[in-house]
Amino acid sequence: MIEILKASQLTAEQIRAWSGIQRAKPLFESPFFHPEFTLAVAQVRDDVELAILHDERGVCGFFPFHRHNRGYALPVGEHASDYHGVISRAGSSWNAYELLRGANLNTWCFNHLLAGQEQFAQFHCRRDSSPFMDLSDGFDAYRRTRAKASSDSIEQTLRKSRKMGRECGELRLEFNNRSPELLDTLFDWKRRQYRLNNVRDVLQPAWTRQLRRRLLLHDQPDCFGTLSVLYAGSQVAALCFGLVSRHVLHSWITCYDPQFTSYSPGAVLFVELAKAAVDRGITRIDFGKGPELYKQRFASGSVPLAEGFVDRRLVGRTLRNGYWKTRNWVRQSPLRTTVKRLAAAIRPLTDFAAARR
Repeated sequence: MIEILKASQLTAEQIRAWSGIQRAKPLFESPFFHPEFTLAVAQVRDDVELAILHDERGVCGFFPFHRHNRGYALPVGEHASDYHGVISRAGSSWNAYELLRGANLNTWCFNHLLAGQEQFAQFHCRRDSSPFMDLSDGFDAYRRTRAKASSDSIEQTLRKSRKMGRECGELRLEFNNRSPELLDTLFDWKRRQYRLNNVRDVLQPAWTRQLRRRLLLHDQPDCFGTLSVLYAGSQVAALCFGLVSRHVLHSWITCYDPQFTSYSPGAVLFVELAKAAVDRGITRIDFGKGPELYKQRFASGSVPLAEGFVDRRLVGRTLRNGYWKTRNWVRQSPLRTTVKRLAAAIRPLTDFAAARR
């Protein structure tokens, strides 16, 4: 049986059941699978719903989503979600088409789906991964692991860190700063970076900034937002806002003051953050999916992810399959640069349309 609820209708008992399922399976250790993340999104969006799966033993799974027109759905948090899937109990039996039918949906599109969730395997159109730092044996063990992998990224960053300290002032990391003003500074830096690089501003919708502010001030010990601040002397050199769920820290937004560019302040921040995180019981820093070079240099592991869609309608499946074939062809084509430039040229128009939606 599948029950549909608005996120605001969740009971304390259902939230406890959700937390229990999330805690029991390492697959769901990311804070994006915690009920508090969905509840925080529901505080800034009124279209968050849940399909709650039941079997003979009771509640066995939770599927949060945004419902749009004509039975179309997106993962809760939309582009702000770095992980998604169905938070389901081990041994529970369900399939994707039954899930959508029970939730009264025609289509669900995903781009950060756990590739290991086998019920969706046939709907993958592209595979990727989310790199992470494995700190389970401490920072020194992580450092040795990267050196054995013939990576000198950590040593280079430590040298730059020492140089930055000598030339710009003593370095200091604040691990859990709760200043809304500094969070707004991070938003300003990141949005300026988006404009300079001519990429989509994912912080443009007001709800995305409101969501981070709520999570920064959230007092739930199992899932909360945290702002890490790297100081050089009295100046803020770099900022990182992330989500923490027990022993996992997920880096969500990172940016730095351009005046410190020559010292690689973003990389310095992550090395200092890794040292501090270990002392707070964090065993993994997840960077999130993306092509940034530092993610590959610092990663000592990764989580497989998938992009794709589930569509119950034949016409919908045909059209979306055509879209994905074309998209994958463009990615492998010599014309990719030309297409990207064209997409960048029309992005202001599409962003304006999205803002008015």
